[in-house]
Amino acid sequence: MKFKISLRTNWGLNYRRDGFVKQNIFLIGDAAGFADPLTAEGISNSIYSGILAAEAIVSSEMNLRTAANNYNQFLNSKLLPKLSTGAQLAQLFYEQKKLRNLILKRYGQRAAEIMTDIFMGERSYPKDYKKSIKKRFKKAVLS
Repeated sequence: MKFKISLRTNWGLNYRRDGFVKQNIFLIGDAAGFADPLTAEGISNSIYSGILAAEAIVSSEMNLRTAANNYNQFLNSKLLPKLSTGAQLAQLFYEQKKLRNLILKRYGQRAAEIMTDIFMGERSYPKDYKKSIKKRFKKAVLS
């Protein structure tokens, strides 16, 4: 089982480093540390990780080792990359005061709508957020 993504942040939101399956217990949500690093919201990731755990168990035909491996693969491919992007965005947002203020001043309402969509599971963080931020930052500065 591989866990390569690190989510150490200055604001204390990070997931477990010692695995997500303990004997026959599958850790989900807050127990696994799956609160979103940018928003600190955790309900949607709790539900999602619960679904992933259930899918892992069902697809394993009740074999604990296979279920644990499936769960870790599901997390590594589906949830942990999202949390990693959230951590990077959180670091950028919380540590870059000028950028944060510009975003909120120019796009405050739209930013709130986007975050609501993320809370509701209707969208996720952009895959190439750096490119998107650069494009919007240049547009904001030049206009």
